Amino acid sequence: MSFLGEIKRRKVFKVAVVYAVIAWLLVQIIVTVESPLNLPNWTDTLVIVLVIVGFPVALMLAWALEITPEGTVRKQSSAATGSIVAPPNFPPSGTIIDSLAVLPFETSTHTPDAEYLSDGITETLINIFAELPQLNVVARSTVFRHKGGDPVSVGQDLGVGAVLTGRVFYQDKSLVIGAELIDVKTSSQLWGQQYRREIADIFDIQEGIAREISETLHSRMAGEQKELFDHRETKEHEAYQAYLRGRYYWNQRTPEGMRKAVDHFNDAIERDPAYASAYSGLGDAFAMLGIYQVLRPKDSFPRAKVAARRALEIKPDLGEAFATLGFSSIYYDWDNAAGEQALLKAIELAPQYPSAYQWYGMCLALTDRIDDAIKAWKMAQDLDPFSASINYTAIWPFYWSHRTDEAIEASVRAVGLHPEFWGAHYYLGLAYAQNEDFISAIAALWKAQEFSNNTWLLEGLGYCYARAGRTTDVNSVLGELKTLSEQKYVAPYSFAAVYAGLQDTDAVIKWLDAAVMDRSWRMAWLCVDPFFDDVRKDPRFQLLLTKATGPKGADANNG
Repeated sequence: MSFLGEIKRRKVFKVAVVYAVIAWLLVQIIVTVESPLNLPNWTDTLVIVLVIVGFPVALMLAWALEITPEGTVRKQSSAATGSIVAPPNFPPSGTIIDSLAVLPFETSTHTPDAEYLSDGITETLINIFAELPQLNVVARSTVFRHKGGDPVSVGQDLGVGAVLTGRVFYQDKSLVIGAELIDVKTSSQLWGQQYRREIADIFDIQEGIAREISETLHSRMAGEQKELFDHRETKEHEAYQAYLRGRYYWNQRTPEGMRKAVDHFNDAIERDPAYASAYSGLGDAFAMLGIYQVLRPKDSFPRAKVAARRALEIKPDLGEAFATLGFSSIYYDWDNAAGEQALLKAIELAPQYPSAYQWYGMCLALTDRIDDAIKAWKMAQDLDPFSASINYTAIWPFYWSHRTDEAIEASVRAVGLHPEFWGAHYYLGLAYAQNEDFISAIAALWKAQEFSNNTWLLEGLGYCYARAGRTTDVNSVLGELKTLSEQKYVAPYSFAAVYAGLQDTDAVIKWLDAAVMDRSWRMAWLCVDPFFDDVRKDPRFQLLLTKATGPKGADANNG
């Protein structure tokens, strides 16, 4: 930035004008009241001299200081990294901190507009640091459980060497970000800095924080690693803000959140048609809208695939987009081979991306490689140990392979970690049902209904009611599913599961056939889903299995 531009940014011109106006008014007042108050003749001269002497002092203060919501602080240069508020306290020579938790940056307000930016900055920094060699970075879902906690206590709980904390707020249409790196063992500050920049400079701030902290931690920054900080997918700050909003709503993992995520990702793409991560996010959101049954499979997964492929056209090494393609191949194309290939590529390109291991585990379990699937899920859990999605789906390989005791143990662990998440209670109920303990199963499913009212819970209850001989309750569930299907999309697979509990094979085949025509994503489970154990040997079921998984899938599950 030019010297003149820097003067403008620091508001020196504004201070000079305000000072001149106030000085002129002060002189006029003194001249007016000098005689009536019998002041000495030299009073006006003294005031003028003081005003003149004070002028350069005021300009110097305007250059050096600013008033923020957190008090008067020194201003920083407009250079990418800003200036350090207090000199960094570097660790002793030879000290290496090899683990880091980036705690959610706090905001001065708790509106969605403020939260998306602070959460987005946090997530971006986590992703940057995760790619550095020899630095273990705590996953997003884990650190967000500790939002607002004491940094040192949180760092001790997480077992990390250092914690990065920060605060984001707006002032006079500018963005002010303060960040601090704390040594957990000594509770001392390793580094601290405050930035006051235009919102368009958010990239510079993030890169500056990442670079300086990396140097403070003595991480290697040579060659390819340093280029990570210089890479930006978009130069449009409004596109980046839209992307952050999309990720903010995506991380809520709710149907309404996914709808909003789609809108914001599309906004980012409109502002920058070459924004690969925005396309990848759009693909993720459309895939989840299909999973949540907000959209029909034919209206969601094809859009997810188009978005992921566009992301890869722009950025061929984007591992997250390969993961979305693999997920869609499994659940929409019912092509496990293609899904596995894409997911392995995702893991190669993004080895710190937990969902890639989670979805790879699904693929392995669906192709009867249960032990390998469990290992893949364990990798996902190691990377993101407090992810509700990963922890409840980690029950699946045990449940699908009828390792019932282990399924119950995994479900109990998931409930302990996520007591208010419906999925953990749901699979605890199904695991009990697999043990024919229908009283415990129904109790667990009722508990799940306290946290959600989705159709999965209805089909699970219907199945368990049927197996327990509670015909009236089964008919009530079927009536509710029918009523819901007249109001919104309900997958035919849900009806098939309830009729499987009733052992009405003709109805099961009828609804599964409708699910094939509908491209119901859970048809990918047909070869392993315990709901259909009693009808698995029916020739009509085997024909449906061939349609959904191909001849190999049908043959592998024939006995």
